[in-house]
Amino acid sequence: MKPLLLTLLLLSPWATTAQPNNDACQIVCVLIDTINSTIHFDYYHPGEPQNEPQHEYKQYPDSIFTRFDPDTYEEISRPGFQWDSILTQAYLAEMALFKMRAKIYQDLYLIRKMSESDFSPDELKKRAGSLVADVSQFIPIDQDIESLSTCGNYLCKELNPETNSTYKYATKAYLMFSNVLINEAKTLALVGCAYHHRISNGTTGASMLAVLKKTNGVWKVQQFMGISEE
Repeated sequence: MKPLLLTLLLLSPWATTAQPNNDACQIVCVLIDTINSTIHFDYYHPGEPQNEPQHEYKQYPDSIFTRFDPDTYEEISRPGFQWDSILTQAYLAEMALFKMRAKIYQDLYLIRKMSESDFSPDELKKRAGSLVADVSQFIPIDQDIESLSTCGNYLCKELNPETNSTYKYATKAYLMFSNVLINEAKTLALVGCAYHHRISNGTTGASMLAVLKKTNGVWKVQQFMGISEE
């Protein structure tokens, strides 16, 4: 990750309102606040769905047309009237999803918890060795993604096939977090995190390790270590 972005993430203001009581969720909320205030995400699917021209299917409803299915990598042949109906229904379904955007007045993020194969506690400790004095004292604590819906001035939903479809056009970015590792005194925490979002010429993302410190009862990001950037 570029040093400038890491610096901006550390300097960015972060919200303190509506934070959950649980330490793990508070920590993740602070990270979301920091990322949210720095990156300024556009919609992941910014454009309105387009209705594919179907003049030929309407003009020759009984003729057979063959189309390539990018999902199955198969060529499918159907009469024109069937393609006309299928494409019209698909467009109407996409427009219904697009209209969901107007009903959501906050930035919406779909969040996935990383598995240990993505970011194990041992890997977190290894990477944090140069940032934290004694990583052996850190133990993992679980966090409930549903609890994140109460933090910040935005909406958080757990990423799954249903939410990914329902909120397709309302989603600003995809965020991922490992389990939080916290020290015995509950004053320092380590978290692996990543995000993926839309840019002008496609999509991009980054992953990082965050070190947070609790001072006067408030968690704040102390340091980021960039791990990868697309």
